[in-house]
Amino acid sequence: MTTRHAFLSILLFIAAGCIPAAVAAQVRGYVTDGSSGDPVAGALVWLTGRTIHLTRSAADGTYEFIDAPAGSYCLRVDSPGYDAASVCISVSANASMIVDLPLDIRPVAIAPLMVSGRRGVVRGSTGSARDSLNPSLAALDLALPATAASRLAAAQLGDLTHMPASDPAGGGRPHALYVWGSSAERGRVLLDGATLNAPLHLGALLPPLDPNIVGGADVRSGGISPRYDGGTSYIMDFSTRPAGRQSGVWGELDLLAGRIGAETPIGAHAGVVFSARRVNDEVIDGLVASKFGYGYADALARADVDLGDDSGLHVTALTTQEAVSIPRDQADDRASWKNHAATLEWQRDQAGDMRTATLSMSRGIADLPLLSAVGGHLEASLDRFSGMVERQWSSEALHWTAGAEAEHLVFRRRSRALQDPVTGEAGAVECTAALPCSHAHATLISAFGEVSLSPASGVQARVGARTMYDIGSERVHVMPRASVTLLPTQHYSITIAAGRFSQPYVRETPLFSGADRVDVPIEVDVARATHLELGIARHSGASYIRAGAYLRHHDSVDPATRTRTVPGADVAVEHSMKFGTVSLAYSISGAAGVVLRDPQSDGERDASPQQLATAGFRGSLGRWQLELNTAYGAGLPLTSIVLEQPVDASPLLDPQRDADGDQLRSGRSYLRADASVGAEWRIGAVRVTPYVRIINALGQRESLFYFRDAGAEPRRLARLPAIPIVGVRWQF
Repeated sequence: MTTRHAFLSILLFIAAGCIPAAVAAQVRGYVTDGSSGDPVAGALVWLTGRTIHLTRSAADGTYEFIDAPAGSYCLRVDSPGYDAASVCISVSANASMIVDLPLDIRPVAIAPLMVSGRRGVVRGSTGSARDSLNPSLAALDLALPATAASRLAAAQLGDLTHMPASDPAGGGRPHALYVWGSSAERGRVLLDGATLNAPLHLGALLPPLDPNIVGGADVRSGGISPRYDGGTSYIMDFSTRPAGRQSGVWGELDLLAGRIGAETPIGAHAGVVFSARRVNDEVIDGLVASKFGYGYADALARADVDLGDDSGLHVTALTTQEAVSIPRDQADDRASWKNHAATLEWQRDQAGDMRTATLSMSRGIADLPLLSAVGGHLEASLDRFSGMVERQWSSEALHWTAGAEAEHLVFRRRSRALQDPVTGEAGAVECTAALPCSHAHATLISAFGEVSLSPASGVQARVGARTMYDIGSERVHVMPRASVTLLPTQHYSITIAAGRFSQPYVRETPLFSGADRVDVPIEVDVARATHLELGIARHSGASYIRAGAYLRHHDSVDPATRTRTVPGADVAVEHSMKFGTVSLAYSISGAAGVVLRDPQSDGERDASPQQLATAGFRGSLGRWQLELNTAYGAGLPLTSIVLEQPVDASPLLDPQRDADGDQLRSGRSYLRADASVGAEWRIGAVRVTPYVRIINALGQRESLFYFRDAGAEPRRLARLPAIPIVGVRWQF
């Protein structure tokens, strides 16, 4: 971006501050046992609308939200041993609303760091809302590392350490881009039902999505509903929130990045919410000695329409773009990743009978330089088109879910160059024997069903299955899911879960020799894995503790690879105080059955386990706000993307690359701390929070990526030392 464009962007941020906003209101009430009328202490209470607020009920059952902007909200409350309750309200400026929340006794599965609740369609609101899972703000900032750190630590924290002297990928790999902290065990990430192919940006300088527009997030595995599939390690489900009934604008600008968002009603039955963000690489270039070389930008929007008759329609669209500069001859080239996704969903909820129809599409694009050819590039793209219908209803003591889904996948890979690498003839050339292309597609048809029941007091069971038919291979995959939750007391829960999962991926056909082929024959296959999980949770007063263990068995994806069994365990603690919330978590994931090449001894060694410990605090004292997140990681995987041969440099749709050494576990560790201190000021109806932020205060991050030429030491790319960042947030 030019200096002029940067100046115009700043003017837009400042101009947004001139729009008037709603005045604050107050919401308070009691959380009680619906049968006895006794107060329920320590219940999680969410206020979700233009902003997301979280509190816990006091010993006498009282809760209170102050300084909430006027507008429409949904209140949600959850406590172990009770059914989740929700109600949508509208508060006026300077008003004080009392909303009492009685809870019905019912055993429900406790999910980590979130509240499970159903947001039905409310007449007069801005449209329908899907079942949502709402994270705490601290969890959203770290993308839930405390709940599933062993599965997602690398991809979500994206932290990078010094490159070791020897080549961890086994040596002899010329022109390779190394990414520390990417995940070798891929899952599936959804946004309102659309699959994101590169959702957790490698730089990890921003939250995965703008927290002001995200309504919920959850990491799903084990005995989850069979409506979810497509990830053999985990399924992360993000959902956006509907627009409020009042107009509002928010934004943030600092030396590292900027964001701006807005929402507004359209008439009496519709609304739109929008957010855009980008990394200010031009500013960073002026702060560090060398060119930053990394860029990221995204835009997310949602529109809701209330159709009446308890039904609604919403549309979600997301686009992201990420790039890093790669050394090439006398200049730099770019490796880039893009995402485009959109969802159209209709929903009707009539007296607990919910019907949903969803259409979604997404495209993931990886454009990588091929350094063996003049101007060479490889572009790999993955298109997904899906449609799903679902119904949820109750019949006496049984709760049913049934539906069907059709998904069509198209994978393309095109190699191009400015000069023929064989003949040396100048001119654009693509899809030759030296620059092969490929194409593959698959269609998957699935039907799923589940029943939830309480066979005894303090027991809840869920049993279901998903049956998938692969039209191309004419194979049928059956994936049963089951979970049992025991509630010995109101404050404890024990969950045992099991499930079978599948994930499509692409690979070369076994008979391909690579000689004189313009089109590389590839095919789409399905990987499979089985999960066994045990979870224990305790909720008492202001404290919440969760511990779990799992065993995940990955089937062999082809005759050349072996099966893998991955054990793991994690524990998370959250404690709320008057002035803030403290969270601690530790997670370890084993590597049983995974053997890596050892470049030092030219032999093999067992892969080291992944470990991640996190600690965080978020609180306020008067107008002052403090946030601190620390993380220690060890044994995180290293991804090596070869930029030499077109066939070797495909990063999309490959769930298992341990066999050929392209994704390895690192024995090195890191320690990082991100801190932010700010103070909130009110200027009329505008809330302004200037702050100082430090990224990676304790670590040694000097670069986000590394690049290695043949026979040379690794070179650092996208340098970012630990620097203080001054910025400001505003909302009105």
